[in-house]
Amino acid sequence: MGRTVHIYTDRGAISILLVAIKGAMVVFGIVILVQAFFRGEVGQVLWIGLVLVLGGAVFGGYDLIKLLDRSPQLTFSPEGFVDHRVARPVVIPWEKFGSLGYRGGGSSGWTLEIFATDGGHVLVPASHLAVTPKELARLVQEYAPQAEVDQRFRLWLG
Repeated sequence: MGRTVHIYTDRGAISILLVAIKGAMVVFGIVILVQAFFRGEVGQVLWIGLVLVLGGAVFGGYDLIKLLDRSPQLTFSPEGFVDHRVARPVVIPWEKFGSLGYRGGGSSGWTLEIFATDGGHVLVPASHLAVTPKELARLVQEYAPQAEVDQRFRLWLG
């Protein structure tokens, strides 16, 4: 396969909605904190406001940064596979792909699991990507046809 494919962050309506909801949490938390301050209340209301502000800022900020990131997250090229989100992106040659599996369904979404022929494995978090699990597995199999798909993953993909 001679083409190079880049996969980017999902910028769909749900991703935007989640960022907006987390931003609203921050605003609502600030309103609660301001009201508690002017009423002189120190108690559960203050803690709820702080949790809303901090939680919305941390998780919403992370999602906003991911949403605004225009660089490729994954690259599929004739040379191999690259996950650009890791500290040091490394090209994994297609010959090293032994099989594919998944971890997922939980609160953190799903993760593609690549088992290498040398016994190691690579985890590729895929929840924020603009690709479905089925598309990602098929894309890997286009470049690495020798990679077997785990039976559980095959059932999950449909």
